[in-house]
Amino acid sequence: MSRIIQIITSMRRIISKKGNNRKRILFYEFNSLGGVYVKFLQILAVNQNFMKGWSGPSESSVFENVKFEKIDINSEISHCKHIIHSIDSEPFASGSFAQVYKAKLTNGDDVVLKILRPSVRKNLKTDLLLLGLTVYIIQFISPSSIIDMRQAFKEIRQTTEAEIDYKREVQTALWFFEYFRNNKSIVVPYTYAQFSNKHVIIQQYVGGVSLSEVIGQQTMGNDASTYVDQQLGSDIWEQMSLLGCEYLKTALVGEYVLADPHPGNVKLLSNNRVGLIDFGMVIHAPINREPFLKLVGEYIKLFNGKSSIESLTRAMMEYFDYRLVSCLDRVTQQQSDISLLDEIGIYVKELVKDHNLAGRYESAMRERRIATMFNSIINEGNRFGIYANSELILLQRSTLMYMSMTGLVCRPSGIDTYNYVVSESLRRAQEYVDINGIPSSTQPALSDTEAYEVALNWLDYVADRNLGLINQINSRIYT
Repeated sequence: MSRIIQIITSMRRIISKKGNNRKRILFYEFNSLGGVYVKFLQILAVNQNFMKGWSGPSESSVFENVKFEKIDINSEISHCKHIIHSIDSEPFASGSFAQVYKAKLTNGDDVVLKILRPSVRKNLKTDLLLLGLTVYIIQFISPSSIIDMRQAFKEIRQTTEAEIDYKREVQTALWFFEYFRNNKSIVVPYTYAQFSNKHVIIQQYVGGVSLSEVIGQQTMGNDASTYVDQQLGSDIWEQMSLLGCEYLKTALVGEYVLADPHPGNVKLLSNNRVGLIDFGMVIHAPINREPFLKLVGEYIKLFNGKSSIESLTRAMMEYFDYRLVSCLDRVTQQQSDISLLDEIGIYVKELVKDHNLAGRYESAMRERRIATMFNSIINEGNRFGIYANSELILLQRSTLMYMSMTGLVCRPSGIDTYNYVVSESLRRAQEYVDINGIPSSTQPALSDTEAYEVALNWLDYVADRNLGLINQINSRIYT
């Protein structure tokens, strides 16, 4: 009952404020509540719009210096005490769901112990329920907010269960360790699976400087490049380009993709190396890599100033609903003098000229926000009947988190720095695929009958919601 009273009291304090004051109170109240509330803050804080107006480095602490709670360490490590020579009594880092302690094994290895917070185990179900209620009320009284808190809560609800499944995390951590074993630039700590359990993970210690520390230094007026060079002798922009490239490569050729690339999970190391230290949130790479590769190509054209709205629209549709695009292509090739996908491109080109959409579209393109442009403008209200599976949506979300994280680090040094880092990441990933290729798709092919059924169902859907496109298609057919 005391937990419920604490949350309700925090909710009243948040609601009583407005504008940036509400944002600051939300930060401090949610930070004090801990657990899933801090995880919610981490999703919001990666968004640069949410970070605007904050005056100091304390907000960046949400990524790795969350308030400690008392944990009975001896009880938590009773199953592996025989292999631990020493362990610090206080955590050196803490996250939304865990606290991290330095330790040394009897064989001399320096390790960390990641211990799931007891408060998370106890309060998670209640916290999720009350967080959902809080978010609904805040969004209701601030409907014009540029941050969609309900979407952030939806992501939290979908991913939390996986993130506290430590047995699963151990297995994915070992996969990433093997995947990057021979990579001289990416460091993944070895995980001691035999000594880990459902509440404790033991991994090799990785030092260095976290990206959240760099962001904190920037808020105090320090230059990121200078700071990292002084601390590590590394080039942070080379490291950020490398990080982006490797993220894309795992989606294009790997088995898993990191789904939570926030600043506290990335360590900058000496010799331009990068360390990855958290594997609680991962997703399977796409079964069909080709649409994702085409999307990479569209981003490359966008950063080179050579993109078109027609090709961007097709690439996004193909990424989210490859089955639909394939069926529309097949029907067009066999039965029609016009291309349904070309007609969609023509329709969208005219759509974004509308004075109500033109400003939003131009802003999204200028800031290279393809996903926002497609979801909120081109396919607003799902006008084109796109149906994506949850893992593709999570992959898009993690890609946006990576780009937002990159923006947080790069933009204080200028938009040119951000553009360089992202375009260099894209270029390297494309170059790698050009040389090595991608795995072939294992999706079953549809029959002609199935393709026609999908296309006809799509036309029915569009006819009910997008009469302008249907009229355009008809005029092409009968002229």
